[in-house]
Amino acid sequence: MNGTMLTRMGRYPGTAGIALFVLMVMINIVVEPAALSAYNISSTVQIAMPLVLGTLAQTLIMIAGGIDLSIGGVMSLTNAVVAVTSPSIGLAGSVALALSTGACVGLVNGFAIGILRIQPLVATLATYFAASGAALLILPTPGGSVPDLFMSVYREQVAAFPLALVPAALVLIAWIFARPGYGRWLFALGGNERNALRNGVPVMKVRFVAYVCAGLMASLAGLALTAEIASGDPHSGNSYLLSTVAAAVLGGTSLAGGYGSLVGSVGGAMSLALIDHIVFFADVPWYFQEAVSSAIVLGGIAVAALTRFRPKMRHA
Repeated sequence: MNGTMLTRMGRYPGTAGIALFVLMVMINIVVEPAALSAYNISSTVQIAMPLVLGTLAQTLIMIAGGIDLSIGGVMSLTNAVVAVTSPSIGLAGSVALALSTGACVGLVNGFAIGILRIQPLVATLATYFAASGAALLILPTPGGSVPDLFMSVYREQVAAFPLALVPAALVLIAWIFARPGYGRWLFALGGNERNALRNGVPVMKVRFVAYVCAGLMASLAGLALTAEIASGDPHSGNSYLLSTVAAAVLGGTSLAGGYGSLVGSVGGAMSLALIDHIVFFADVPWYFQEAVSSAIVLGGIAVAALTRFRPKMRHA
């Protein structure tokens, strides 16, 4: 019974991300006993939320067999749009404009990759630079104005999760997977595109919708980032260029496509956020911190890969 349960857990794509998150929490408690206080939990979740939302966007694309390097650029552009336009058109107008901007970037990605058949790496890197350039054009230097109302709404929480953005993200995800057959099509496309075509999967439509939804989710991540830093910065999303990919892989999502879990990716993103806490509170010398963090991430990715391939090796 126990062996069967462990085997089933090993086959679930999110196992690696969940297990890694539990391990990181335990280590965090050891190095910082106050980590379980309500304040620390709330702070950790708030800091991690931009990465969590960005990783969810990345996971949708990776499951479909692609990659989206534009997420960090969309986050920067969202931040710049809110910081520059909120004084003139109001908070609601600036948020709507920011979300529309993210959707437009997703539309461009979807058209370039789904219709024109441009390689995802090339297309999304181009839109990353375009979005980053647009952010610099709108806001050449850090500044702008983020309404206090926006930050106070973002910090309203239920069980440590921001009340404003998490429901929006859940509604978007629910809408995606509530579409008849869409979730199954997404995995089929990532697993084997030719077989998906033979089985009647509308490949272009599935890929197009995935990139549009990823653009919207990236905008939500940008809104979380804006509320977190409480100011405008055209470079604010740059660090998310590859961290969303790393977090998704830590969560058990395959770079090859067709395999992954949104729950696991949340675990991977939270683990990545906790690594910085662990390294800091463990009093690792500053000149070793980057190396130690990178080693932990590489180890987590290796464990995630082994978790995925172990069931296959047993049946080989």
